[in-house]
Amino acid sequence: MKNRVTQAFDFLESREAGSFSATVRFCLEHGGVVHAAPDCFLAGVPCADDAGCLYVVFQCSHLPALRRVLLSLGWCERVRWGRGMAGRGDGYGTRERAVADFCRHEDFGTGLTKDC
Repeated sequence: MKNRVTQAFDFLESREAGSFSATVRFCLEHGGVVHAAPDCFLAGVPCADDAGCLYVVFQCSHLPALRRVLLSLGWCERVRWGRGMAGRGDGYGTRERAVADFCRHEDFGTGLTKDC
């Protein structure tokens, strides 16, 4: 299995050259989170309307690894993500869940995780 950071890089760069570094830079410039590990790549920023909510800009991981990372963020009470990045197009809007619920239920977050 390919390293998730490598998969994220390959996926983003295949969409547009420089998009991996632009995603990382955007998150860091906006006080966000960039987690890069072999089993999980996560880039997100605090939501403008709720500082306790993380908006996932991009992620590439298996659900258990993503859950572990979200639980390690002490300030993050909710997680929000756009469903367009999962290959569904921009017309699907966003979803939001409490991190505790997201991590407790097997079906929450299935629209967020996919193989890159």
